[in-house]
Amino acid sequence: MGQPTPIPPNVSFEEYQLYYQSTETLTDRRLALNRWHYSIMVGTLIAVGVLLSWATAAPSHAAVGIGAVVILCLLAMVSATYWIRQIADYKALNAAKFSVLNAMAPRVVYDSPVSVAVESFRPFEREWKILSDRNALTKARSGRLQGQEVLRASRAEFFIPVAFIALFAVVISVVLSMAFVSRGALLKNISPFGDSGTAVARAKDGGK
Repeated sequence: MGQPTPIPPNVSFEEYQLYYQSTETLTDRRLALNRWHYSIMVGTLIAVGVLLSWATAAPSHAAVGIGAVVILCLLAMVSATYWIRQIADYKALNAAKFSVLNAMAPRVVYDSPVSVAVESFRPFEREWKILSDRNALTKARSGRLQGQEVLRASRAEFFIPVAFIALFAVVISVVLSMAFVSRGALLKNISPFGDSGTAVARAKDGGK
């Protein structure tokens, strides 16, 4: 005969409560992370607009401005990709925490001055069952939660960073296309100090 399966130990309500609070804190951190990255993306878009305005102010600014815009957009795309990975990590950790909470719930021991038999209501399991019955869940198609049921709105959180990546890719494509069409003028005015340098050279030659 095999050894009997050990009975899981009871869990104090205080421990359960503390662990639940850590889950809530994790969600707050994820939301704060999203706000921070969103601010960075918007700030980068503003910086790109300023650079494009400076690049079109004079022909001698174009080459440097285009290069700066491309580099800034590439950095923003890398940052947005990292943002997506962070969201996936936080969601996976959040899902793991709720799985642990579901496992802890039936074993919670409540301190009471009167001896009363208490049975866990298993609120998270019931909540998930209701959402499933109402067709509010879907299976994750990729990432660390692939194959697991998640809220339908969960995928919307990834939409914003993906949209920023697409937007910056479009900016790079448009800017490089314009640079290719105007490559002759760009090569003639490769330096932002070209005009002043030409003026100084003409002054030395007596205005010839």
